[in-house]
Amino acid sequence: MKSSIQMSKFIFLLLVVSMFASTSTSAQGVTVNARAYLQGALMNSVETGTSHDRPLMRDDLRDNPFNNTRLIPDDDIYQTVHDVNAYISIDITNSYTHVACGTYPQYKAISDPFTVFAVTGENAIVDWVFVELRDKNDYTSVVATRSGLVQRDGDIVDLDGTSGLFFPDVTVDSYFVVVRHRNHLGVMTKFPLTPETMESLVDFSDLNLDVFDFANSSNEFNYAGLAMNTVTIEGYELRELWGGDLDANGKIVYRGKDDDLTVIHKEVAGFDLELNPMRELSFDLAIGYLQGDFDMNGKTKFDNPFDDRNALLTQVVLYPQNEDFLNNFVHLIAQLP
Repeated sequence: MKSSIQMSKFIFLLLVVSMFASTSTSAQGVTVNARAYLQGALMNSVETGTSHDRPLMRDDLRDNPFNNTRLIPDDDIYQTVHDVNAYISIDITNSYTHVACGTYPQYKAISDPFTVFAVTGENAIVDWVFVELRDKNDYTSVVATRSGLVQRDGDIVDLDGTSGLFFPDVTVDSYFVVVRHRNHLGVMTKFPLTPETMESLVDFSDLNLDVFDFANSSNEFNYAGLAMNTVTIEGYELRELWGGDLDANGKIVYRGKDDDLTVIHKEVAGFDLELNPMRELSFDLAIGYLQGDFDMNGKTKFDNPFDDRNALLTQVVLYPQNEDFLNNFVHLIAQLP
């Protein structure tokens, strides 16, 4: 009888040890090396990298041409309200929900911004991005998130400015990978990717990477191939995230309910009531880290030339599914389930 009890205790201990051993090896974390271009920052840029021939986005938010200052905040814009000045605050926190490791305090801000933003050239930082890992069996279920930084050549890195984006305490498994940006439409891989593939490179700019879209499931529009915009720069064909989601609601609208034009209007007219007491839309000094800044040059501008309003209008009117060139077209949406 005594030996039977001892044997039962031994088996129980083995099960406990096995359980903890399994947990420690399956949840050690996942690293994602991804690449994505932002349409706004790629506009009017013809530079290519020095160590590769890929086009480079402009880093005007890191080194602003209008006032020679850095506009990108140290704090994660997806979970922190950013006060531009006494009149304008950027709050998109309701549109982005961090999950699991994305909520860890060490990922709420860049710990060494001086070093991170001192880098120039192809690895200079363009802006914050938001990355999700979704369940391989349910692409609507977000398992973990991380905010990262995107470089001029599209590489997405961790908050040290160089490393791959690390998701600690996440089970090593296959996931759908989603990349989102505060005023662009997000994109997701069509299939779950293995840990090895995620750590190697998930290149959303590559036309050969399968990305998710709604195809003709709406019975009204065929979104096949329209999850991202395709552009050719200096002979280099690539895909970029659609720009113009200025209110971060997952769709780009010029005129109508929840239109993005209102964001530009408010940021220009209400930017500084001391400099612009009459709230004139011709005001040309709305300089800062702003949501209405379609081309990401560090200024929201309503009137010609080089304004964000016409960039938004062009985006909507020339969208392939907008066959009648309507300025109130409301079906330019993020291809995310």
